[in-house]
Amino acid sequence: GDNDFSAQLARLQALGEKPDVIFISSYGSDIGVLIRALREVGIDSPVLGGDSYDDPALHENLGEKFGNEVYFVTHTWMGPEAHPDMPKFIELYQAMYDAPPDTSFVATGWDTIMLMAEAVKMAGSTEGDAVAKALEEGEFKLLTGDLSYKNAAEGHAPDKAAVLVELQGGKPAFLGWRRPSNPPAP
Repeated sequence: GDNDFSAQLARLQALGEKPDVIFISSYGSDIGVLIRALREVGIDSPVLGGDSYDDPALHENLGEKFGNEVYFVTHTWMGPEAHPDMPKFIELYQAMYDAPPDTSFVATGWDTIMLMAEAVKMAGSTEGDAVAKALEEGEFKLLTGDLSYKNAAEGHAPDKAAVLVELQGGKPAFLGWRRPSNPPAP
């Protein structure tokens, strides 16, 4: 994307007061460039973001100097704090790929397969309507947290907690699980 954020930074500086918080919805290197630019002009407000912040390259790019007061939500935490089976999953992953998982997205891939296998088992069939009904009625205990789905009238919206993470000196720290109490309708 565009790496010249000078107009946006000028508007923030012209506010007179620092914002209480800044939400940055972006991907890839743009996030790091913008957070660094904010900090370099003296805007040290907390920054909030989503799962695109779950990226070791971003954490390394921000480093100890710029990687503070940055909070994001993602799908899980790659440690025992998230789930008692996470260490075993990490061990299996390392054995297969000769490296530890670097993001929670690998665990969501695992859970997708486990979720579908459990739904087929509950349905007693691979027939689409039966599996869909099992998904709609089931409560699933997954590596990335408990999951259920709303009914068709409610858009099959997932009901699942997310993990809140804080960057401290460029290193991610687990803050806990958070479940939306009143999510918007799909």
